[in-house]
Amino acid sequence: MTHSWNFGMPATTPKFWGLDSHDLHCWVELDGKILDYPVSKLEKVSLHGTRNLKYVPFKDKVQPLLEKKWRKCYEDKARQLEGYVDYQTFWVINGGFCFYRSIIIADRLKSRGLNPKIVYGSLGFVQKDGSVYYEYG
Repeated sequence: MTHSWNFGMPATTPKFWGLDSHDLHCWVELDGKILDYPVSKLEKVSLHGTRNLKYVPFKDKVQPLLEKKWRKCYEDKARQLEGYVDYQTFWVINGGFCFYRSIIIADRLKSRGLNPKIVYGSLGFVQKDGSVYYEYG
């Protein structure tokens, strides 16, 4: 049994399931570098996890739509948690919050005058035989 959100579909091809789906991954890009959770954390989220990752961005036309959706979710959730917990630290450190983590990191980098980009797409783990297992998206 896998932990993929692909609902029984083969997880060997990246897939955009639509704007309402949570089956995706997001990360921050800065000067050509991917800023994401440590590989050691990512490889543990999948029965097929490896240290060799493959990032596949969704089409450019859906990036701003996903950004708008997840930023609204972030703001709503942050408003609910304000004053109760240090949600930003929790979301940055703990796995499973890539949407919120990416927003926090991008905003912090922007406040330093840098130009980060949040990217929404698929995250895959390259297997020993060269195939890729997409855990998210």
